Amino acid sequence: MNRFTWIVAAAVLLLFVCVPAPAQTTIHVDDDAPNDPGPGDPSISDPLEDGSAAHPYDAIQEAIDAASHSVTVLVADGTYLGEGNRNMSFLGKRLTVRSANGPEACIVDCEGVPGEDRFGFEFVSNETVNAVLEGLTITNASGAAGSPGHGSGVHIAGSSPVVTGNHITACTGGPGILCGNSGARIIGNTVANNTNDATGTSHGGGIAIAGISTALVSGNTISGNSADMGGGISVTHDAAPTAPRIIGNLISGNQAVNGGGIYARQLYEDPVSPLIEGNRITDNEAGEYGGGIYLDAAEPASLANNLLAGNQAVFAGGGLYALNLDGDTLITTMSNCTVADNSVSDSLGDGGGVCLTVDDFDETCTVTLVDCILAGNQADAGSNLWLGGNGPSVSGSVTATLDHCLVQDGAATIRVGHMTLVQASPVLTDDPLFAAGPAGDYLLAQTAAGQPADSPALDAGSDLATNICTSGGDETICLDTLTTRTDQGTDSGTVDLGYHYPSTWTSVLVSFTCSPDSGTLPFQTVMQVVLTNAYEVTSRRIAGRINVELAGGQSYGGWRAGFTNVGPGEAFSQAWPQHIPALGSLVGNNVFTLLAMDVTPAPFNQPPNPPSGDTDTAACTVTGVAP
Repeated sequence: MNRFTWIVAAAVLLLFVCVPAPAQTTIHVDDDAPNDPGPGDPSISDPLEDGSAAHPYDAIQEAIDAASHSVTVLVADGTYLGEGNRNMSFLGKRLTVRSANGPEACIVDCEGVPGEDRFGFEFVSNETVNAVLEGLTITNASGAAGSPGHGSGVHIAGSSPVVTGNHITACTGGPGILCGNSGARIIGNTVANNTNDATGTSHGGGIAIAGISTALVSGNTISGNSADMGGGISVTHDAAPTAPRIIGNLISGNQAVNGGGIYARQLYEDPVSPLIEGNRITDNEAGEYGGGIYLDAAEPASLANNLLAGNQAVFAGGGLYALNLDGDTLITTMSNCTVADNSVSDSLGDGGGVCLTVDDFDETCTVTLVDCILAGNQADAGSNLWLGGNGPSVSGSVTATLDHCLVQDGAATIRVGHMTLVQASPVLTDDPLFAAGPAGDYLLAQTAAGQPADSPALDAGSDLATNICTSGGDETICLDTLTTRTDQGTDSGTVDLGYHYPSTWTSVLVSFTCSPDSGTLPFQTVMQVVLTNAYEVTSRRIAGRINVELAGGQSYGGWRAGFTNVGPGEAFSQAWPQHIPALGSLVGNNVFTLLAMDVTPAPFNQPPNPPSGDTDTAACTVTGVAP
């Protein structure tokens, strides 16, 4: 028995000694329960409804009202309508409202009526991150004049809940999600096809952040939304200790007068402004300025590793329009951004890619572009980059510094006028040779990944990829963990120019099974492990680790299962029989999860790809104890 087999076997033999974990308290909601005399009508209820699985509530607000702290309100599949299923509040409680099977199967229809407040959920009672809304579709919210928050699917004011994994769509009278004076965590939602037609100038079709807010907007898909300012996201930000963070979102196909993708305006002079990092901002439209991003005196604390592509404005700034950046004290840096194939449609339009400008006041705009690519943008003047003043007698100035950048076709695509352009390093002017791959359309051609030539943007940056990191989300992400390659191998050595995509490339693949996968106790099964080295040219050292969750609630985590050496493109396979003793607490579903990791020691763990592992799960179901 090798080291790998022995440790996993020992883990299984010790399982029965653990103490079961307590079950989580759950309140059930089902609008179509068997004992409900009025399915789909919350006004006609099961007379015995108590939130149990047998007698669930038929309105979500009823369950919230009945819940104490630390309870999960589990909402069954269905479409929830009527009183108690709209205009809902968490009431300051530390609880989770979660769908049983995801947003496609669980729909809250607010049945919006023009001029009437009909929203999904509000968090207005100082809720914290212990208040969680997860996995619902919220649709058809509407708002009354003078009540902007209640035209939203989710309205957050003075609270900091977690809103995750939801679909928020077809809301009018407000943004899909509104955050005011909030530290909310808005993570992994789809916010789509919302129209903010609130009275006056509307801000945020998809998401609006206002006031003293430190909200995190991360990993969302924000598409097809519209508003006057910020079709996708609007940030109108007061001074705060820290800034709103817009991290790793897909912001696509939104429309606005200004800021089709993102609109950010800093209301007061303060050195703290939004972090805008790792986003893909594509195919948005602005009726005036800033197809991708519009910044109004709002110097981002970080404007790093964003893709702005295919956006369009009418007058200026197809990709980015920035007005009065820097004030008197700050220097804004735009790093590792790809600004490509954006356009300005007016025949006298300026800055198809990036437009940096000041108005008629005594403003100073000082911006550094480092490790960026500007290519394929279209405008009458300054197709890739335009520096200038917005008015006939501008007294301010614009200074832009290009540091380790590629500006396709160079000077012919840059308009400077009486402003200042500084080239801190040689600026490349070649075709960047974009390539399309699994991660996206703006990767860089590389012969090592199968393209006929290397992009000039490879290894052309200002520092090592491992030294260039963003930290605006929950964890630091360095560019050596991201990719510019069509085969998804990660960046290494001197950083590549432009946007880096998340990489899903895995160097170790895992298969883990139990056979048979069901029976009675005592139970005999054979566990099969297959560890595959995805490297085609080098041997790797692969380690395994097993986590165990038993039917009775016992758990074992992190058994280190040793390592084995696996040849290039080859697999290590091992099978062993296991015996699960006749203990009643083991009746049910027993789950074994194997995690593998490439632990090849230096110097053999070097690029082209970093070590990364896979996981797989084997389950065996025990239906009883044999007589």
